[in-house]
Parts: sequence; structure tokens; C-alpha cells
Amino acid sequence: MGFTPMVRYRNFTVDNLKSILSIYPDMIRKIKRSEAADIIESNFKGYKKTAYQYACQLGIEDRSDENYRIHSYLYSFDDEYLKMYLEFWFKIYFAPNPFVKGTDRSINIFVELAKEILRSENNEIKYDDFFDRRIGGTSKDILKNVIEVHANPIQLINNADGDYCVIDESLKGELNEIVGNIEKSFPIPTVNDKKTFFERFSYENFAKFFNLDIDKKQNINPQKVNKIVNKERNRLIYGSPGTGKSKFLENESIDFGDNYERVTFYEDYSYAQFVGSYKPVSDNGEITYKFVAGPFLRQLAKALSPKNNGEPQLLIIEEINRANAASVFGDMFQLLDRNSNGEGEYKVHISDEMKKYLMDEYGLETSVLRLPSNFYLWATMNSADQGVFPLDSAFKRRFDEYKLMDINENEGKIEDIIVDIKCNGIGLINWNMFRHVLNDYLLEKGVKDDKLIGPFFIKRSILEDKDKVQGAIKDKLLMYLLEDVVKRNRGLFEDNAKSLNKINILYGNNNGKNVIFAQDFMDMLNEVVEAGDKNETD
Repeated sequence: MGFTPMVRYRNFTVDNLKSILSIYPDMIRKIKRSEAADIIESNFKGYKKTAYQYACQLGIEDRSDENYRIHSYLYSFDDEYLKMYLEFWFKIYFAPNPFVKGTDRSINIFVELAKEILRSENNEIKYDDFFDRRIGGTSKDILKNVIEVHANPIQLINNADGDYCVIDESLKGELNEIVGNIEKSFPIPTVNDKKTFFERFSYENFAKFFNLDIDKKQNINPQKVNKIVNKERNRLIYGSPGTGKSKFLENESIDFGDNYERVTFYEDYSYAQFVGSYKPVSDNGEITYKFVAGPFLRQLAKALSPKNNGEPQLLIIEEINRANAASVFGDMFQLLDRNSNGEGEYKVHISDEMKKYLMDEYGLETSVLRLPSNFYLWATMNSADQGVFPLDSAFKRRFDEYKLMDINENEGKIEDIIVDIKCNGIGLINWNMFRHVLNDYLLEKGVKDDKLIGPFFIKRSILEDKDKVQGAIKDKLLMYLLEDVVKRNRGLFEDNAKSLNKINILYGNNNGKNVIFAQDFMDMLNEVVEAGDKNETD
């Protein structure tokens, strides 16, 4: 036996932890691990040989695959909580870890040390004896430094004949409880890989270890640099109606807490509304004029403001192509170009009114704007809608992620939904089955993918409501199919149902037997239904 229990990097102090964190500002993004290491190394010589190892073994940096990740929650901690992190790290740490080669069986050093002290006659053991027996090698001073600072309630005492690890009799119960909690909640993983090791030091585990409210942010440090969220900064999500674009971004925005704003573009939406303008306002009954910021400037100002401690800020734009995006962004368009650190490559000069607003509201004294790394801009787009503006390629290029939502994205969430289609004698049918056949039929007729029907074209709550769903099928689904999808080629509908007025009269009457859909569509639908019935029988 003779493995290295901790990496050799000075002492395990808060200041040294902060020095490691300072290497990483704004580095969390989707880039290759090698690219990130080269960027850091270019600014911090020797990183690959020293700080890198320290960061990995402290559970800060993930080196499990080609992607690059660090635990960013540490940036929100003040010195007290950084010290708590070091204690948490040491007490659940095991060695050898995945970054150390060897065949030795991994042990939790703190737990093994505590158990030997608790089993001892005098509540003490000699440190050298423990190290030589359980660890070995030449790293005795490293572990001793860690125990001395982070092994509470174990104390390290220097006697004439050497160093002793001791526990006060009154604290034995507390130490037993700590050991039991570690063994129960943080056992050594059966699979010793780098990803598992990294995830061991997540904020969730930190909060669990100290019994903290996981939803409460702890001791924000106003002196820290911008915090970051491990997601692309400029994102454009597009796809057919009902594929869950908005829901996807809503779920993705959870990392921002309340630090986000949502705006929906429409045809007449303007730069003045989006960025800001001089407007009349009422002040104690008198009309005065002042600069009023729009959602873009508000979120950008929050990201830049020292009052917000570098917290990530998110702006979500719904239906970005329903307005003339180039006109709405105006001169702010050039801000969207980002460098490798997520900061804007270009800046724009601002008006005196905007300067005054930023100073008065956010304490920002500046004559130019540039996107900081903690500002995120996400948008949705649906090219199937009528009356939309085309989003030019120059605009699209500014988005790091250009994601198409699959037409059947998350359809499993409504796989059990049965609806009553009150025409052509269809009756009760699985919503997804009906939708799949309908989409296949439309594709055969040459309809483009972006006009197909997604799982959530009608909300689940409405699909489950027997009264409301009929109105949604008639007034939303059939209207969309008639007016937007098959407007020029109405082969989906029979001759007697090629107007909204006719569909309105026919749908739901005659016990749902009135013919609305064309026979070739019904043949396709019946074939699928019969095949499903046969499978169930078999």
C-alpha cells in the first residue's frame, strides 16, 4: 500500500480554493475539454500540471469525457461557505480516487480515521501509525494538513512523541453520528469513475450533508465574478405547433430561478418596446417624459449591474419571427456575437437618456453596452404560422444552438390520452395514434414538416376535458388544418366540408357520423386502428 491520498497543491485553505476558482471565470459552456484546458493554460501557465489536478480531486472540475464542466455553485459562496465546502469535500472524499492509478481498495479516509479513534482506549491514535498502516507512501504531511483544518470534531494535537488524532469524550456521540450519516448517505461508489466522483460533490449533496434548504441560495459573495449556467447563451428553438418549444425552455430556465423575463413578439412589436424609448409617464398627476426600458435592456442591465452580484439573467423571446426581428433589435443586433468566453465581441454606444436610466436604476456608469457572459438570450420560432417574418441567415448564425424540436418530442407524456373525434364515425381514439396517421397523410400530400401536428398542439388539460376538447378539435385543429396546412390543396377534407362554416355545421352533429375527412385519409386511419385492435386481441 502506498497511494497518494490528496493531490500535492499547497495547503487546503479557503484562499487556495479561491485561487483555483479564479482560474475558471466564465468558462462553463459547451466546449471540448481540450479546448477549455488550452484556453485556461494560455492565461494561467502550469494549470495542466498543478491546478488542474487540484480542481479534479477537489470535485470542482469534471474530466469524465470530452465535455467540459465545473461546479459553478461555489462562485456564490462567501468564505464561510467555502470553508464548509472543504469540510464536506474531505469527509466524503475517498482514496485512491479515479484520477490515481493503482489497485488499492478505496477507503473514506475520514471515516476510517474516526472509527479507529472511537475504538481506541483513550480516544486517541498516533497519526504516523494510522498513516503508515492504512495509507503509506510519502504524502504524510498533506493528509496531516487536511485533518488539522477540516476533520472537526477530530483534533490534531502535537505531543513530544509525535502527532495524535484525538476526540473529546463529550463529542464521541457527535462523531459517531457523522460517521453513520456518511456511510449511509455517501458510501464509496461501486463504480469508481470520474463522472461519479465529480457528481459526488454536487450542490445537492453539499446541502444534504449540512441539512440545508436546497432551494435557498447561500451567502452570495458580492465580490465574485459573473456566475454562469451550463447552457448555451444564445439559443433558438423551432419546430411544428405543439412540439413543446415553450415548455422545453421553461424547464431549461429552472437554473435561473426568478432571474428571467419572457416576451412574445408580434407583428407590430418595435425597438422602442423591446429595448426602450423616451415615453410620457405620470408623476403625481403630472405628465413628464422619461426613458422607459424594454425587456432586453432590463435583463441586460441586471446582468451588468453590481447590485445583482453577477447572477445569470435570462431573456426568453417567444415567436421571434412574428415580428421583424432585425428591426426590433436595431443596433443591438451586433451585440449578439460572442467570444469563446461568452462575452459580446462588439459594443454599441448608447444615448444620454439610456445612460441616465442605467445609472439611476442600476448604478451603471457607462456609455457603451456589451453582452456579459452571464446574459442569456433564448427564443422560440414557428415558421408554420401565417404572417411571420423570415429570419435571415445572419440572425440565425448568432445563435449557438439552433434546435429543431422533433414532431413527436415527449409524446410519451400523453400516450394514454383518448379523445372523441365527432365526425366520420371515428369516435374514441388514442390522440397520438390519430395524430401520427394525420401527419403521415399530410406528408404524403406534400405538406412540409413544420406544419405537422405536435403532441401538445392541444394542451393535455384540454385533451382530458370532455367538454373543452370538442371546441379545441373543431375551432383549433380543424381550422388550422383547413386554413394553414391544406389551404391550397384541401384533399384532406370532403367537398362538403371545405369551409369553416361547413365544418362548424357538420362537426359533432348526426351523432358524429357526418363526413368531414376525405375517404383516403379515413382508409389510412381505419387500417391503423384495425391493426392496433388485432394486436391487442393477439
